[in-house]
Amino acid sequence: MSEGDVLRIESRRAARSKRAQKIQHVVAALLLIGTGYGHLNGEHHGSLILPVLEIAAGLLLIATAVRERLQKDQGHGHARVGWLEIAGAAMAFVEALSRVSERHHLSFKIVSFFPPLVLLLLGIFEMQIATFRNLRADDDALVTRLSKWRRRRFVWSDIRAFRVEGWRVTFEMTNGKTATLNLRDAKERDAAVAWTAAQLEKRGIERRLPLQQLPAREGQAGQRKADQ
Repeated sequence: MSEGDVLRIESRRAARSKRAQKIQHVVAALLLIGTGYGHLNGEHHGSLILPVLEIAAGLLLIATAVRERLQKDQGHGHARVGWLEIAGAAMAFVEALSRVSERHHLSFKIVSFFPPLVLLLLGIFEMQIATFRNLRADDDALVTRLSKWRRRRFVWSDIRAFRVEGWRVTFEMTNGKTATLNLRDAKERDAAVAWTAAQLEKRGIERRLPLQQLPAREGQAGQRKADQ
C-alpha cells in the first residue's frame, strides 16, 4: 500500500487558541515555581527533590516557550511545552497527595490539588494545539485526523456516493447509512472540501447534487434518509 496523498490542515480553533498562549505559559510557569518555592520555604516538610524539580520545570517551561516563539516552531514546540506542563502536574499532584496525611484543614488539602489540576488542563490544551491535522487518501481509504483524539477512516469500497454541502461532505454508504465529514474548522476549508471531493471522484465514487438543489420530493426523501 502506498503512502497516498496527504493534505495538511490548519485549524481555525487552534489558531485562535494561540492568542492565549503567552498568558497560559506564564500561568503554568508561575504555578510550578510558586508551588516549588513554597515547599522549599517551609510550608511543607519532606523531600526537597520534588520542589526543586518543580522550580526547574517552571524555568524550563519559560525557556522552551521563548525558544518556540523565536523559532516559530510549527508544532514540536507546542508538544514540548505540553509535556512539560503535564510532567509538572504529576509532580504537583504527588506533593498534594503528601499533604493529605499532614495536619491541615480539609479545605487547605482540597486547594492543594488545584495547581496540578490547572497544569494538567493547560498541558492537554497545549497538546491539542500541537496536533497536526490532516486528510490522507491511500489505496484503501480516506483517513482523517482533525484533532488529537479523533481519527476516522472511510473505506473507499464502503462509499457508494457523496454530496458536498457547504463545508460538509456526506457519504452514502453501501450499507444504507450515511457518514459526514465536517471541515468547518479548516482554515482553508474550501480547498479541503475540493481536495476531498477530487479524491472521491478519482476513485469513481459518484458525486450527487446537494439536497437543496434537488427536486422537492427527491430532496425530502434524501433528507429523511440522511436523518435515519
